[in-house]
Amino acid sequence: MKAAPQGTLAYEWFVDGDYTRGVLVEAYASSADFVAHLAAMRDCGAPRLPGRNPTLTILGDLDEKTRAMVSRWLGTSWFGGRLCGVIDRRGDAMKAGAIGDKAILAIARMTVPEPERARFVALVDDVVDRVANNEPDTIAYEWFADATGEQAIVIDIYRDVTALSPHSANAGPVMAEIFAIVDSKLELYGAAPEAMQRAMAEKRGATYGGPRVAGLA
Repeated sequence: MKAAPQGTLAYEWFVDGDYTRGVLVEAYASSADFVAHLAAMRDCGAPRLPGRNPTLTILGDLDEKTRAMVSRWLGTSWFGGRLCGVIDRRGDAMKAGAIGDKAILAIARMTVPEPERARFVALVDDVVDRVANNEPDTIAYEWFADATGEQAIVIDIYRDVTALSPHSANAGPVMAEIFAIVDSKLELYGAAPEAMQRAMAEKRGATYGGPRVAGLA
């Protein structure tokens, strides 16, 4: 991709081995930057997403007007706002181009039982603090939830494989508590080692979606 417009922090493509499934992860510094991107895509006549069943998940703190615009332009609804994450707690916003071919991406989708939601939020707050303060090579660790608190998504981005062991030691105990109270679905992308893919498939039922094929770096 050519130089990213200001405010575009990530525009990363991952494709599986037989090119039947792809995932695009986008991140913007603000809702205004997101809207500017959508307007530019619309104005240049960019086609709608290819594929038979494209699925869009819009995450983050969008005002009502922007949500309506997203629904109108993209034909999808807003998932929910940001619970918390390391990007702001550590005082250094994620830089455009920080995600390279050695990066590992994990996306976990969780269903939180109503009696456990307060505990879930407290555990998330705890684990984000641990990651923000102790894991410089965890580029992003961002949590989102819908309005009810029933559905949540966490996006992890690790600079490379060397970030995995420190993350497991640091965040693992709290994440074990979280996984014990939720139903979850885990997806791995990028340079995830085969041993990690196998371990996470056995432990969490994780699937691997393929390597990074393009992006801002």
